[in-house]
Amino acid sequence: ISSASGSAEIGFQQSGTGAVAATVQNKARQILSAADFTGFDATGISASTTAIQNAINEGAARGRCDVLIPNGAKTGALTIPTGVTLIGPDSRAAIVADAGSYTTFTISGSDCGVKNLQVEELAKSGGGTFAIVCGTTGKDRLNVENIVTFNSRLLLSDSGTGNGVHTTSKFKNIQAKAHRGPGVAFTRAFAFIELDHVITDYVGVSASDFTAFSFSGAGL
Repeated sequence: ISSASGSAEIGFQQSGTGAVAATVQNKARQILSAADFTGFDATGISASTTAIQNAINEGAARGRCDVLIPNGAKTGALTIPTGVTLIGPDSRAAIVADAGSYTTFTISGSDCGVKNLQVEELAKSGGGTFAIVCGTTGKDRLNVENIVTFNSRLLLSDSGTGNGVHTTSKFKNIQAKAHRGPGVAFTRAFAFIELDHVITDYVGVSASDFTAFSFSGAGL
């Protein structure tokens, strides 16, 4: 029972009419957390990028799945594929972006998103916070919600290449504090993009970076 597979030997059944029998292992695996993967450091001293991405990849393999990210992690570039929502606790998990120039969250599929996070990006020398990958197919039902960023250089953009569109996407309750660059910048075709309470704070930013919203006609 104390082995890694021991939880598969312990039975579990929820109370109530119609409840089905399961194992403790099946029940525990209903919650997928980045903290369950090798290399996750909740102290934020070392980057947990590989552990978080491995958890995301496992979520994608399971189909539509939430992946929890505990408070206090440091991360580099992450890719969110179809079916996965990276989610912090209701109080917003505070995570720190590692040094470098990169997009923190690249959204590459449909039915996916990022929720309930507070992201500190002061260590980054370039790159944006959220980017939607354009391609030959649509990026549908994307949701980015309940986010606070600090020192972001580009809050939300698309990849700028490819012929595809991204549609029916919602960006809600997002606040960029101490923002250091453009806010929302789309260059490729898009439709039904909903921006709801998306706020950028440009205090202390040079005048050349005051662009809040930029939509290029070339790709529309």
